[in-house]
Amino acid sequence: MKKVKEFIENFGKDEYISNVRALDSSITEEIYEKTHEIPAFKYFLKGGKTIPYKVNLLLEEGDSLEEIKLWQEAYYERFLFQIIEYRNPKFGKELQFFFPDINTVYRCIVSDHVKTAISKLSISDSYSVINTDGGLKIIYQDSFDINLGKFITPHDGTHLHILDFGEIISVKNYIVPEEEVSLKIFNKNS
Repeated sequence: MKKVKEFIENFGKDEYISNVRALDSSITEEIYEKTHEIPAFKYFLKGGKTIPYKVNLLLEEGDSLEEIKLWQEAYYERFLFQIIEYRNPKFGKELQFFFPDINTVYRCIVSDHVKTAISKLSISDSYSVINTDGGLKIIYQDSFDINLGKFITPHDGTHLHILDFGEIISVKNYIVPEEEVSLKIFNKNS
């Protein structure tokens, strides 16, 4: 789990740098595109997350440079709450096709990466990580809905889902969430 922890923490650091640089008005979009390595292909198996340069868009929408600076200051690195190791997951059709021999999935439960209306530290997402020939990769992400008290899938493609995570083999706790519903989920997994 140590390698998975380092992997997901490195993802969080790169994601933070990407988000802050995407709002850096001291560089142009062209410089951003040339000098910025979007971490998507480094961490996600199939591209996944890209962070486009946002300054021009926000200026066009009427935001001032001061407001953009506030957006930039709202970002922080995600906190890692838990890593849950599962055996014998059941994948949707496409995931099963690409990973027929994978029998271990690590579900990394993390906080949000931007300050929200919820002032207490809370669960935001989970990233499912597997060990591939190309090293550790994120194959799946779902978001936590505090109002529903559960993780939700961001799209309808069940062929890309982890249908059943399988049997819990081990759980490693790192930081305890403060928000009530998040704490219940955290304790349920422990």
